[in-house]
Amino acid sequence: MAAPAPSSPQQASSSSEAKGKEIAAPTHAEDAVTDASAVTLDYLSIKHSPRYAIAKQFLSSGDFDAGLSLIEEELQNVREAIEKQHVGSNSASRGSEDIDLHPALAPLYYLYGTTLLYSVEESEVMMNGDGDKDSQDQEVGDYKEENNENNDEENEASNQQDEEDEPAAADPAEDLQIAWENLDIARAILSRLVENFDPTNTNNSMKAHKSESFDDISYTPEEQCELLLDLAQIHTRLGDVQRANGNASSIEDYSRSLEIRSKLLGKFDKLVADCHYNIAKMYAEAPTKEKEREEGVKGIVAALGGGGGNSNGGGMTKEEIRDCCIKSCDHYLAFGVVFAGIIAKMCGKDAEALTKVDNEVALSAASIDGSSGGSSTHSQTLAILRQRIAKLTPLPDTDIEEFADNKDMLDEIQETLDAAEGSEEALKAVAEMKANEIRKHAGKGDEGRIEEGGVTTTIGFGTSNAVAASEAPTAASAPTMMVVKKKKKSSSTDSSAKRAKTE
Repeated sequence: MAAPAPSSPQQASSSSEAKGKEIAAPTHAEDAVTDASAVTLDYLSIKHSPRYAIAKQFLSSGDFDAGLSLIEEELQNVREAIEKQHVGSNSASRGSEDIDLHPALAPLYYLYGTTLLYSVEESEVMMNGDGDKDSQDQEVGDYKEENNENNDEENEASNQQDEEDEPAAADPAEDLQIAWENLDIARAILSRLVENFDPTNTNNSMKAHKSESFDDISYTPEEQCELLLDLAQIHTRLGDVQRANGNASSIEDYSRSLEIRSKLLGKFDKLVADCHYNIAKMYAEAPTKEKEREEGVKGIVAALGGGGGNSNGGGMTKEEIRDCCIKSCDHYLAFGVVFAGIIAKMCGKDAEALTKVDNEVALSAASIDGSSGGSSTHSQTLAILRQRIAKLTPLPDTDIEEFADNKDMLDEIQETLDAAEGSEEALKAVAEMKANEIRKHAGKGDEGRIEEGGVTTTIGFGTSNAVAASEAPTAASAPTMMVVKKKKKSSSTDSSAKRAKTE
């Protein structure tokens, strides 16, 4: 989904109306520090600055327009301060591309991309709810027309004015693209910043590691951990954008986030569970997304007058679909294991010991239950964990509401795994039917061959993952220095027009 050239945040238009919620701090953004030179120009200083905190509060309150505007201003202020700082210094020869990759800008790029992503998601929710509202408006209009026939001309003039004042619809695809670009720049900056970090070395509490990046600053192990977790969060957001576009390559970003969080936070943490859940959903949705992609290509070919071609196209084979199902169950189960471990800790138990289930035990339980297959084992494993959890009592100082919520989460994942088991059994039946058909017509063509297990595979086509990877470079593989000079900020007239569309 990467564009030929990155767009600047100033070019982005929000695709959502503000929720109208009011909170104290954001309404006084002008009271915060406005001179970026008063703040140390490094990553952590900008991240913990007053204006950054206000922009985050705008995001939390749903006032996306105000948040985007504030971040745009701060990006401009910080960039100008960076340029002034390097005038006459040894680094004055650095080009604008290097300035665009200054660590102080990374938190702002991340927050801008995240705010724009939330804006698009909120806009889609609002658009999905417009149907009922339009119907109600029509009923009210009909009532007024029946009871005010003498005001037809006035109503017509009013309706015409409303149409002229109605804002043009924003382009969600464009907004998602700009969100991805900002997040990817943040990823590039932070990846270079943390390249040689080792936060697991906590022997020295002093600032122990000097970054090899632009700022050349030393960081303590605690600060290294914070920066690495921020990088994991950026990868999560990049995965969210890719997922919003139906791109299976989001799994790569979610997996990178999982790798970082697991190393720093351990196995039993909700941020780790979040990664497993995202990956599980992507694997579960992959066959459907691939089918939609295939149908879309067929539609384009048909519109251009092309022939039908191979009916199998480049879609997933039954074996690949089953593989996605199993991987989805793997991560749903891992999600459940994390929550089971968290619950065990809330009861004063050893999380690792409580969540350990031998494969033989799970297979035996599945056999007794009368089921078989990979997802059946997953379902039975989680059922065993839930039985163990049911016998536990939380510690006296435990948040009972949180404890109950965690147990409810396990129940929901159990339902998900049970449903996946049914899907796999249905898939096996379809695969067997297809295999039988091919056996009947053996020797009549070379459409496919039978693999072990009766699964039909098509020769000469790449997997869906390969297709996705070729169509959209991921954040993890994007060149770090591929950043062009930012275009100038839009004129005040253009900015006013954009604001008018969203107010």
